[in-house]
Amino acid sequence: MGADSGRFKLSYEQADAIMAKIHELTVKKAFSLHMDSERKPSIFDSKFGGIPYWDSSKEYPTAFTGEKLMLLAQINLEDIGGNDLLPDSGMLQFFVLCDDVYGCSFSDIEGADGFAVVWHEKVDWSVTPEDVLALGIPTSDAITDDDILTPIKGECAVKIEYTEVPMGMEVAGFDELFRKTADELGIDIPEEEHYICLMLPDEWCDANPNPNIGHWMLGYPYFTQFDPRYKEELQRYDTLLLQIDSDCNKDGSCEIMWGDSGVAGFFINEEDLKERNFARILYTWDCC
Repeated sequence: MGADSGRFKLSYEQADAIMAKIHELTVKKAFSLHMDSERKPSIFDSKFGGIPYWDSSKEYPTAFTGEKLMLLAQINLEDIGGNDLLPDSGMLQFFVLCDDVYGCSFSDIEGADGFAVVWHEKVDWSVTPEDVLALGIPTSDAITDDDILTPIKGECAVKIEYTEVPMGMEVAGFDELFRKTADELGIDIPEEEHYICLMLPDEWCDANPNPNIGHWMLGYPYFTQFDPRYKEELQRYDTLLLQIDSDCNKDGSCEIMWGDSGVAGFFINEEDLKERNFARILYTWDCC
């Protein structure tokens, strides 16, 4: 028992053993995204914000209000390699509405129509920024009015790293896995204890930050509140397509802020992703 709180506490060694086993069981390949303020991206580059690439033969995405959506992020899929899920070519884009909830519908996050995910199978390299701006679209790099509600201001190139990542504590199903792993290791956790984070020693948490924080594709999500996919009807969205965290360059050239230092996630069903069906997406964000 913790001498100061009276709550059950694992020892550092017990916590380390359980989490090391969970790391072993859940680690998978993913893509870590990092803002690159050293270069100015074009409309064809992977980036956060700015002027999107757009194929003029397609209808530009709009919200239920009729307003044109703003580019949140785009990934040039030629920057991605070594995976069996994402397309290996084209452009994958994420758009949101500039309103007080950034295009999300928290009461019906499956039915939200204030955002869009678009895949361009082929890229027309003759498109110019002027062609796109002629569509009369909002762009984050042109926003100077603080009254315009947007999670991103400015534009920033993105570097993409192929790496490995384990499951973090906020993911739906983690608590069950934690208890099962502890039991297999012969570590007894009282049934009445329901909050894993309160069982871990502070010094262990300080030394082991959540591995899912940051910008990711195909890894595990991070939440400041909770994973909405604990609901049975949302469990089909089993794949993290893109996570965008709150972030800011040291020079302030591109700021991403979801409410009060929150994080956003776009989820898709794995089979839909394999079939290149981006029509059914779960989009949500939360903050502290």
